[in-house]
Amino acid sequence: MTTPSNQVAPPVIFVHGVSLDPRLFASTAQHLHQPSDTWTRPGYDDTPSASSFDEQVERLLDHMSSVGPCIVAGVSGGATLGLAAATTRPSEMLGLVTHEPLIGPLAPTLHHRISNAAESLADDGSPGAVDAFLDRLYGATWTTRPAESVSWSEQQRGTVPTDVAQFAAFAPTRVELESITAAHTTTVGSSSAPERHDVAATLQGAGAEVDVIRQSGHLVLVDNPVRFASAITELAASIENRSVTP
Repeated sequence: MTTPSNQVAPPVIFVHGVSLDPRLFASTAQHLHQPSDTWTRPGYDDTPSASSFDEQVERLLDHMSSVGPCIVAGVSGGATLGLAAATTRPSEMLGLVTHEPLIGPLAPTLHHRISNAAESLADDGSPGAVDAFLDRLYGATWTTRPAESVSWSEQQRGTVPTDVAQFAAFAPTRVELESITAAHTTTVGSSSAPERHDVAATLQGAGAEVDVIRQSGHLVLVDNPVRFASAITELAASIENRSVTP
């Protein structure tokens, strides 16, 4: 027995990264065949700040509960939150697409770099220091965003130092990553730094599928949003295949 052709694929919740304008997901969303929404994280767009990384995870889980069984698709810090949510309350997540998340000391080179950045931003959270960090984080195409996204990020500068510190504190174990029951695809840009590919390899060892996105780096929503949409669509199809009754 096959899945009915009119079955609606599970909804997608997009989760943005540090100072990453949620509207940038629009170019990906328009290529999906299922409903989607973008969750604005704590501290952005005048939403109440979170006191810890765990509180951010709990708020994402609350949003997931309001949507129902879903696919979470996150980029950068949003991918990190998706991972954490998948290990915390797996039954409410059908699928997970993570583009270049953090996995703490399991990827030591990247963890060291982000931890050092968090310490530097704690000492100097000036607009110039924040902008320099974001330039390094997202790469050359960060400056090619639409003008409204540039303006949005400038307005969120005050959130960045605390946000980065909270992400740097995330330290999952291999056992926790292996406990993820949701269908999981982790994507990595073909032009991303080697430590990002190290993360993908570690997640693959924990059971995730790895999808290398050509002509992309860390800022996949600008570099290759159509290809990122394809990764989500393929994951949704695999979930539908899982639901087929023999």
